[in-house]
Amino acid sequence: MKYSYNWLKDYISGTIPDPKKLAEALMGRSFEIDSLEKKTGDWVLDIKVLSNRAADCLSHMGIAREIAVILQRKMKLPPAPGLPKSANKRAREIKVKIESLRDCPRYTALVIKGVKAGPSPRWLKSRLEVCGLQSINNIVDITNYVMLETGQPLHAFDADKLGTDIIVRRARKGELIRTLDKEKTNIVLDENVLVIADSGKPVAIAGIKGGAETGIDESTKNIIVEAANFNPVLIRRASQKIKIRTDASWRFENGLDLHLIDLAQARAAYLIKRIATGGAESFIDVSSALPEPRRIRLGFSYLDGLLGAKISSVLAVKILKSLGCRIIESSKRGVLVQAPSQRLDLKTSEDLIEEIGRVWGYEKLPKTFPEVILTVPQINKNWIIENKAKDALASLGFSEAYNYTFIGEKDKEIFSYRDSDLLEIANPVSELNKFLRPSLAPCLLKNTKENLKNSSEIKMFEIGKVFVNRKERLHLGIIAAGKKRTSDLFFEVKGTLEATMNELGVNDFSFVGALSPVNTALLERLGIKANVILGEIDFQDILTSANERKKYQPVSAYPASLRDVAVLTPETAKAIEVLEVIKDAGGKLLVEAELFDIYSGPGLPQGKKNLAFHLVYQSSEKTLSAEEVNNVHRKIFEAIEGAGWEVRK
Repeated sequence: MKYSYNWLKDYISGTIPDPKKLAEALMGRSFEIDSLEKKTGDWVLDIKVLSNRAADCLSHMGIAREIAVILQRKMKLPPAPGLPKSANKRAREIKVKIESLRDCPRYTALVIKGVKAGPSPRWLKSRLEVCGLQSINNIVDITNYVMLETGQPLHAFDADKLGTDIIVRRARKGELIRTLDKEKTNIVLDENVLVIADSGKPVAIAGIKGGAETGIDESTKNIIVEAANFNPVLIRRASQKIKIRTDASWRFENGLDLHLIDLAQARAAYLIKRIATGGAESFIDVSSALPEPRRIRLGFSYLDGLLGAKISSVLAVKILKSLGCRIIESSKRGVLVQAPSQRLDLKTSEDLIEEIGRVWGYEKLPKTFPEVILTVPQINKNWIIENKAKDALASLGFSEAYNYTFIGEKDKEIFSYRDSDLLEIANPVSELNKFLRPSLAPCLLKNTKENLKNSSEIKMFEIGKVFVNRKERLHLGIIAAGKKRTSDLFFEVKGTLEATMNELGVNDFSFVGALSPVNTALLERLGIKANVILGEIDFQDILTSANERKKYQPVSAYPASLRDVAVLTPETAKAIEVLEVIKDAGGKLLVEAELFDIYSGPGLPQGKKNLAFHLVYQSSEKTLSAEEVNNVHRKIFEAIEGAGWEVRK
């Protein structure tokens, strides 16, 4: 906000430093100065006031208080005679009604008659221009001047254009108001916007903008000056909704002192009488109970301990008084203070300590290194394994997906989940987040659908939480999709998982769901036009079985013998079950068994599929003879047939 140097001087007793030194003093104790600019006969300080100090420092008087504290001077308050009492019979000429005190805790109307609207005097125009505001007429200029002076926004209505009732209420959906600006814009309102209305229509958008129909012009003779306090959240949301932000809304959005209204109205009455010859006739004040002054207890030992320096209790009390705090109780151990009403940011003893330290000077704090006990952090093995798996999958060309752990009602239908499969959330944010997911599949398939819009090949994985049988588990899901043959995608995913498990030191793992092509009907329901392979592993078990230590196994110096075996099984049989039978029967001489093909279709009995395996036989002690290999191979055939499957010869 821009502040006039000459204006600030008006409130300080005695002389103050030149503009540059004053800017340095403020930066050392209060606020950053964005710029310092010389303007005709004055200097403009552009001060960056933070939101926690907006209530008291978005005004010249507020910054002057800061200067007075820093320079240890006294404030000079401007003339502000008392206001007419609301009991005045003439106050009955207008009635004020607030529909919700939560929306508007206090509303005051100052009735002034016999004004002469016209150009403002030069000094008033100059001060507004220095602060970036244009002069409109003496009445409007005075309301802007008082806002810049005290921080309390005001608005003046032409009383003769206004009805006998002033109602503070929410707008009705579809209501229109023509605002006071050059374009005379029509704004469409709804119930989220607070308005000032007469008995028929809105005449102002509360805390933001006045209406054109009750604006001040050269014919204005009688006015009503509004000073109110509005709900900050309501004003902020309304300002964003109608896309209008004003100097008034900026102040209301940050919250204002309810007591500030009295000073602002008194100043307005004084200046209007002096400049526009109008006399205040009545003052209407409608409000909720004003808040009790905030009392804060501060212990001197706590002050020294938190600040890290010894400050005398006498100095601490002196600083608190200079900030406007009233001492209620005092002892050797501490004080009980009453915070000034305009300092909405002072709520706790820590706030008081911060203020004492700021005014005293943080540069005076002793420079000491903090005492820190360094301990070796406990190794999070699960985190290491999980990230190792992610690195391995990423290095093999798979991208990581991040999804919410929720699915919706539509997902339930698409994936044919039963009620017993899902854990419903008590208070879901929306229908899209109604259930905790029992699998990673729904999210990965939806990711695939979206990504296929921009790419012909998708390779993704996710390590995330699922909820099965009301228990939380960590799963690894992997998916590949594209125009490649299903078998090619299958072995690409299978090889990727095997390489990842090998990197983690896991020699034995199985799938929660089948590593297989996704059902065609499901793909159609999802709108996916591609071949898709999907697999899911319970990663919780992987965390316990993973081994970071690599076990060295010497390479055999003797040649290996390769054989293949084809097994006819029911379509429901799992390849891992067949592999386990093969490995058990093969013994030590079978060093590797790998699935390389799955086939079902023409040429096979209905309900059957063919699983083809590469088998590698090798000894670390000698070259195996054909007879030795045949004997082991025969045992494997017998074991397969003993398990109820058929070896295709």
